Amino acid sequence: MDARLGLRLLTIPLGVVHVVGTRLAIELYNVETNYGWVLASMVDGGWSSVARQFSLPLVVWLHACIGLHFAWRLKRGTANGCRCSMRWPC
Repeated sequence: MDARLGLRLLTIPLGVVHVVGTRLAIELYNVETNYGWVLASMVDGGWSSVARQFSLPLVVWLHACIGLHFAWRLKRGTANGCRCSMRWPC
């Protein structure tokens, strides 16, 4: 399986868990989901909560980096295999 497809498929369940969990906390417990609430829930939840909080941004960021790499690789006028993030000579 392609890495892009795997990351794309991971964003769906991770996003659903995030949205449903946040919405349930708002509806059931009248929680204001601000930065302090997220930090407190991570401390209270342990390492599994920390991993769950960072997994969605990490998966989306990796998927975006791979997509940009392929898009910039196909762009005309750049050197093949150039791994520079700026327009420096490769």
